[in-house]
Amino acid sequence: MATLVRYNDRMIYLIGGGARCGKSTLAKKLLSQLPNATYLSGDSFRQSLKPVLPEFHTSGVDSSDPKKYISYYKEHTEEAIDETLKRAEALWPFILRYIEAYSHESAGDLIVESVDVWPQFVRQLAIAHTAVFLVDSDASQWHRVTEYLGENDWIRAKGLSAEQIEAWAFYNAPRGVRVIEDAERHNYASYDIARLGFDGVQKNALAELLTQRNS
Repeated sequence: MATLVRYNDRMIYLIGGGARCGKSTLAKKLLSQLPNATYLSGDSFRQSLKPVLPEFHTSGVDSSDPKKYISYYKEHTEEAIDETLKRAEALWPFILRYIEAYSHESAGDLIVESVDVWPQFVRQLAIAHTAVFLVDSDASQWHRVTEYLGENDWIRAKGLSAEQIEAWAFYNAPRGVRVIEDAERHNYASYDIARLGFDGVQKNALAELLTQRNS
């Protein structure tokens, strides 16, 4: 990786990976450790871009048709992953511009958390940064995604049935494997719930981010 530009002592933290893998939990833990940091949530960033990138929000499959939803994720898994990556590629230029503008205009650290943050995009960042990727590569443990449903959680909002959640997890696991491979290719750390458990992933990923901050 080329020499990265560092603006004073600030750091850019990027947290990517699969949905329901603890990205926002990790971001909030990191935020509590950094007194002068700003947190950008990928979900809120998506919402802010709706007027200028409507095709990003209309892609995917309609969850109101359970049979079609299950078929999409179980029978067209690789296509679903490719579509997810394509949507992330469309969003990344906006995230990149935000990071660049923030780095020039703010004195604090920045935490960016999103499923749309992939290692192959992060490597384009010329500003000093550190990144971790959280995944769950075990689709057989699909029920894990229902254990920490918040009031505004997307699974709750969509009203997904157990069968739909299981189908979604069937896609999310190989998506996680692809993220792991991408992270290895570009020398970023990834943490797998299937190997470390949720708490283990949180502990190790947070330690990695804070270590990079002080290196």
